[in-house]
Amino acid sequence: MPKSIEEILGRGPVQKERPIPGTLLGEADMVRYVSFYSKELPAKIFRNVTRKVNPPLVTGGGVVLEGCIITLPDTTSMYPLIFHGDVAGWQRQIEEGAHALGLGIVDKA
Repeated sequence: MPKSIEEILGRGPVQKERPIPGTLLGEADMVRYVSFYSKELPAKIFRNVTRKVNPPLVTGGGVVLEGCIITLPDTTSMYPLIFHGDVAGWQRQIEEGAHALGLGIVDKA
């Protein structure tokens, strides 16, 4: 009989539903959604957006590509970037990088 994912990982129940990034109290300022074309991989766009502005505008902290894609009714696909540390610096780094690449940005979920 196949093992459950919990048994394979050796831990308690795996969370099956997660809130949309940026919707939890106090989280909105630390999330930016970047649009992308469905033929491109979000991981590649993530690298391009976060590295486009050089020298970097951030003084510390980090940014991660959240593992989800949001598709709007007009078929625009977006992925969330979540950051910490220099929040204002990451906001600018992501927004200016996306703008330079011709990508849309949303600052609220």
